[in-house]
Amino acid sequence: MGGTVGEAVSAAATRTMRGGAQVGLRVQTSVPDFEALSEYFGVVDFDSDRCRLDGESHIDGETAPESIILDGPTMYIRESDARWVFARGAEGTRGMFHPSGLLDALVRAQTSAVEVGERSVELGLDQNVLDAAADAGLAPDWQSTAVARISPSGRISNIVLTHRSGEDPDSLMRVECAISEPVQVGGIDLPPPDTTISLAAKIEQEHDQADT
Repeated sequence: MGGTVGEAVSAAATRTMRGGAQVGLRVQTSVPDFEALSEYFGVVDFDSDRCRLDGESHIDGETAPESIILDGPTMYIRESDARWVFARGAEGTRGMFHPSGLLDALVRAQTSAVEVGERSVELGLDQNVLDAAADAGLAPDWQSTAVARISPSGRISNIVLTHRSGEDPDSLMRVECAISEPVQVGGIDLPPPDTTISLAAKIEQEHDQADT
């Protein structure tokens, strides 16, 4: 890897954020009284900043199918009745699981970079930078690190991003993202407006139903 290892990771991440790719995502959350694991496969179009993921979530022993569309700062999640619930972050942010956001963190949030294996680099990440870029923000006591693997073609092939509580080291969220070599990706369509409801409207709707 030419230059410093941090510069090599930045260059590889920037090179990866072009065109389309297939992605696999594995998200593990472990906090007191809550264990969850979600696994998704899909495609990302870096040029349009959109990603479509389909898979399953495993929460407290129950498994459910799940589909997600990430459109820049907006996340759509499909419910069992085929309705899509969406939440929109501030301009310039991205959903926490968006491959573009994971790659962007490797470029913008580096505080340290150390080689930990062949073509693998462990990065310390700046909490304030990550918090500003995340649609829902980060817990203030999280400490974040990433391990990035650079492919022989000079792209990022795998990212493992770990947020760990500074108060309780056993509490963590880990996001692992595998990214293929470039592939042609067709347009990733957003759900039709008549099938969507905002998260705020859904909560209000459920509150009204509980009162009746």
